[in-house]
Amino acid sequence: RGGGQRSGGDGPPPDRASDQQLTAVGLAGELLAYQWLLERYPTQVTEACWVSRNRAEAFTGDPGRDDLGYDFAVPFKGGTVMYEVKATTADAGEFQLGESEVRTAQENLRNNNWRLLVVTHALDRQRRIRQLRNPFHPKSRGDYTFAGKGLRLLYRAD
Repeated sequence: RGGGQRSGGDGPPPDRASDQQLTAVGLAGELLAYQWLLERYPTQVTEACWVSRNRAEAFTGDPGRDDLGYDFAVPFKGGTVMYEVKATTADAGEFQLGESEVRTAQENLRNNNWRLLVVTHALDRQRRIRQLRNPFHPKSRGDYTFAGKGLRLLYRAD
């Protein structure tokens, strides 16, 4: 990411993509992830496996939901595996998880049923898809660094 200089006006800072750009990269990442999943699991993956709202850009019918905590749900004999897709136009190394993604990842921290698909260079031929383990899984310790200023918590007052 990045960009040249800006002189006044509204919009994101030069080093931050606009919401429209982020949406386009996210859609591209999910399209690539769908193809990746189809290639690896052709008997399990159908259009019904794509459950996020981005599915409406590729298929008619179910409009999808963005509050599930994952973008794809692939059924296997041992249970359903959920895939959350994160995409970037560069060599990432960093991503954010939303509230529903954190919740679903934590609910599945003891199994291998929630995974990340990270798509780097989503808009060019250098693209790469990496499958990463749930960051909350005990075996993931050391694989991730929780970066940021903290964790926002809500509590119930007595």
